[in-house]
Amino acid sequence: MRKATLDLHAVVSEAVNELVLAFPERSLRHERAGHAVVEADADRLVQVLGNPVGNAVSYGAPDRPITISTSGETARVELAVHNEGPPIPANPVARLFEPMVRGDPQSTGGRGVGLGLYIVREIARAHGGTVHVRSGVGEGTRFVVVLPGGEVGSGMRVTGWMRELAGGGCGDWVSRG
Repeated sequence: MRKATLDLHAVVSEAVNELVLAFPERSLRHERAGHAVVEADADRLVQVLGNPVGNAVSYGAPDRPITISTSGETARVELAVHNEGPPIPANPVARLFEPMVRGDPQSTGGRGVGLGLYIVREIARAHGGTVHVRSGVGEGTRFVVVLPGGEVGSGMRVTGWMRELAGGGCGDWVSRG
């Protein structure tokens, strides 16, 4: 892993822009709160985001937006993905982050073998964090990754696209379709 001090809001905004291209038929919304600085590998954070968003596209209500939220405090930051639609059955939820477990074992969509959320959990752990899910009728499904917060300092990596974002280059809504 190549960890650096990062602005989680900016990393996720860039990733959401790319996910909009991958899923043009869906509406993706990024909400930000607080100061979300984290010591992390940006590529791995993008991987952590991609799996729950892909699951939300596959299993969530197609006519409802997928909400990606980033928030932070000094001690911790959160990255969450929420979608509306049918809940994950209770039995798989208990084992969802184990290898070779799928949320919908009856699905014939050919989406994978059940390693995505296991990888998400392992990346979160490698960053000193955790991941959990809450899913229920009427509330949808929400995956939350919690990581230790970082300190803003001279070592913070800011790229050109981050400068653009800081200047208002990305709105709260990123949507296609």
